[in-house]
Amino acid sequence: MISDYYTRVYGIAGKTMNVKEGKRITHVIILATAYSVFMSIYTIMKHECFMTRAYDLGIFVQALWTTIFAGKFFYETPDLGISTTGSFFGVHFAPVMFLLLLLYWIAPHPYTLLILQSFLFGFAAIPIYKLAREITKSENTAIIFAIIYLLYPPIITANLFDFHLESFFPIIFTYALYFLEQGNLRKFYIMVLLSLLILDFVSVVFALSLVFYASVIRHHRELIDWIKTRKIDKKIAKHTIACIMLAIVSIAYFILSINVIEMFGTKPFSQTKNWPDLGSNIYEIMLGLLNPVKVTKAITYDFETKILWLIMLFLPLLFLPIFAPRDLFLFLPWLLVAFLSRYPPYYQLRWQYDAIYVPFVLFAAINGYKNLTSVFTYEKSSRRSLCHFTRFFRKITSKQFLLLLLSMLFLTILLVISFPKCRQIITMDPIPIPNEHIAKLKQILSLIPDNASVLAQNNIFPHLAHRVQAYVWVPPNETHIVDYAIGDVLHPEFFMYIPNKDFRYSDLFIIIFSSGMYGVLAEADGIILLKKNYFGAPVIYEPIIRFFNYQNFQTNVGRLGKEADAISNYVFIFDSVNPSTCLWHDLRVSLPPGRYKLIIRFKFKYTRNVTENTTILKLDIYALNKQKNIYCLNITSADIKEDSWIEFAISFKAYYPDVYEFKGFLGAISIRFFIDYIKIIQLHYLP
Repeated sequence: MISDYYTRVYGIAGKTMNVKEGKRITHVIILATAYSVFMSIYTIMKHECFMTRAYDLGIFVQALWTTIFAGKFFYETPDLGISTTGSFFGVHFAPVMFLLLLLYWIAPHPYTLLILQSFLFGFAAIPIYKLAREITKSENTAIIFAIIYLLYPPIITANLFDFHLESFFPIIFTYALYFLEQGNLRKFYIMVLLSLLILDFVSVVFALSLVFYASVIRHHRELIDWIKTRKIDKKIAKHTIACIMLAIVSIAYFILSINVIEMFGTKPFSQTKNWPDLGSNIYEIMLGLLNPVKVTKAITYDFETKILWLIMLFLPLLFLPIFAPRDLFLFLPWLLVAFLSRYPPYYQLRWQYDAIYVPFVLFAAINGYKNLTSVFTYEKSSRRSLCHFTRFFRKITSKQFLLLLLSMLFLTILLVISFPKCRQIITMDPIPIPNEHIAKLKQILSLIPDNASVLAQNNIFPHLAHRVQAYVWVPPNETHIVDYAIGDVLHPEFFMYIPNKDFRYSDLFIIIFSSGMYGVLAEADGIILLKKNYFGAPVIYEPIIRFFNYQNFQTNVGRLGKEADAISNYVFIFDSVNPSTCLWHDLRVSLPPGRYKLIIRFKFKYTRNVTENTTILKLDIYALNKQKNIYCLNITSADIKEDSWIEFAISFKAYYPDVYEFKGFLGAISIRFFIDYIKIIQLHYLP
C-alpha cells in the first residue's frame, strides 16, 4: 500500500520504493517548499522596495494586464523600439504566456509572477533529486545534489532578478534528462516539446541539443554499427527516428517563431549588438563564425572575466562537470554564445540567462561524480593523479561530500567578497529594507490617477504597469504625450541609458521639466512628480538636506583629529597638501532642480608667513552627467579670520537633475586646514 501510494504521488516507476525512500523525497519536497516560500517573500520585499524593474518584470505585468483588462494582445511599452505593434510577441514568440494569462487573470498582481518564479526554481529540486538518484543509484548522493541545487549561486541570482520565462527551463529540462536516463522516452519527447513553448530561439537551440545528445552522442557506437552492418536494435532505431522528427518539429517551430515575431515586430536578428566581432545580423554572424580571426577576437574579448565566470560556475560543484565531457556537451551551446559575445550578462551570474544552462551543468556534475566513484573509472585510470582523485571520492562519506560541496560554495562567496574582479561576475541588489525614502515614494505615487498616462523610470515602472499608457521611455520629441512624469534622482536607474537607445531616462525627464508644460506636483527627498498643465504649489514638498562629517566623509590626504571646539568632535586635518590635490573624494550628491545653500565649517592656520589675500580654499561644483562645472569660487584670507571656526555659505542653482560632485582644493601649500562638516540644504524647488 505504501509503495503504491508513493508510486501514484511521486510518479516513480515500479512498486519498489520503500518507506525510507519515500521519506527522502519528502525531505526534498520540504526543502523545495522552504526555498520557494523564502524566495517568494524575499522577492516580494524587493518589489516593495523598488528593486524590480521595467526590464523585465514591468514588461510581463503590463503585457498580461493589457491583454486581460484592456483587450490588447500582450501590449507592453518598454519594447516599443523593437516591437512595432507594442506586442510582447513582436519580441519573443512564447506560447507559455497564455498559461501566465490564466494565472494573472486569477490573481492580477506582480506578486503572482514573483511567487510563481520562486516555486518553479524551488521545485526543480525534485527532478534534480530524481535525476541524481537515477544516475548514482544513491539516495544520499541524490539529496545532496538537490541541496546544492537550491544553494547554487546561478539559481539564486536568476531567481532574484525580476521575473523571466527562463524560470521554466530548470524544471522542464531536468525532467527531460531524468526521463531520458530512466528510459521513459515518451515522456522525454513530451518534455522536449514543452520546452519549445517557453522562449522561441533559446528553446529551439537547446531542444535540438537535447535530441542530438539523446540520439547521436549517447548511441554513436550503435549508429556507426548500423551504418556498417545495417543492423541496429529496434528500440534505438525508433528512438533515432523520433529524435529526427523532434528536430524537424524544432526547426519548423523556429521558422514559425521568426514569422510570428516579424508579424508583430521587426525581423529577428536583423540587427544585434551582442556579437559585434562576428557581425551585426544573423547572416554576418554565420559568416563570421567561419573566420578564425574574428572568432579569436570575439573569444579573447574580456577573456579573464569569461574564465572567471566558468570558475564561479564549476567551483561550487568541485569541478565535477569536467569529469563528464560527454554530458557537458549540452552546456556547449551557451558556452559558445557567452565566449563569442561582448554582452556581459551572458557571462555573469546575476541574470535570467543562468536558468537556461544550470540543468545541463548539474547533469554533467552528477555524471562526473558517477564517473569518479565508479569501479570502472578507478580500475581504468591511466593517470596517477586521476587514480588518486577517484580513490578519494570513493572513500568519502555522504556527509563529507556534502561538507566538501558546502565548503566550495563558501569559498566561492569568499572570493566574491574579497576580489573586485569576482564581484563583477556575481552581483546582487542590496538587502531590501523599507525606509523613509521608500515610504515617501509610495506616498507620491498615490497621487497619480489609475487612468493617467505616466513616464516612470526603470525601478518605478512595475508599480505603475497596470495601465496601457505607462512608459519607461518615449521618443524625445513626443514627451508631451504623458500626463505625469516621475523620477527619483537618488536612484541610479534615473540616469540609466534606455536599452538600444542613445539617451538616458534623465534626458527625457529634463526635456519634460524644461518644456514649460509641466509643474512640480510633489517633491521630497529627491523624488519629483511632474504634472502636465499644473502650475500651483506642490502638494508635497520636503527640501533635501545632506550632512557630511568624519563619519561619512572620505579623504586620502587628510588625517582624523580631535578638536574640542568642533561640532562633530572629530575633524579632518590637512597639512601642506599640494594645491592640485582634491582634499576629499566621492562627495557626490544627486540633486533635483532647485536653489541650494552649501555650508562648510572650517578653520585654517598658516604654517609659515604668507602674503596677504592668499587663496585658502578653491571650491568647484561639477555636474557629472552634463560634464560641466556649474560653480567655482576662491575663498581668500581676506574673507575669513585665521584659527577661528567659520561657517562659510554659498548659494547655487541646480537647473537640472544630476549627480553633483563637490570638490575642494587648498590654495597654498603653507596652510593647515581643518574641516568640521559640509552641509547642503535645498532652499527652493525649481521651476
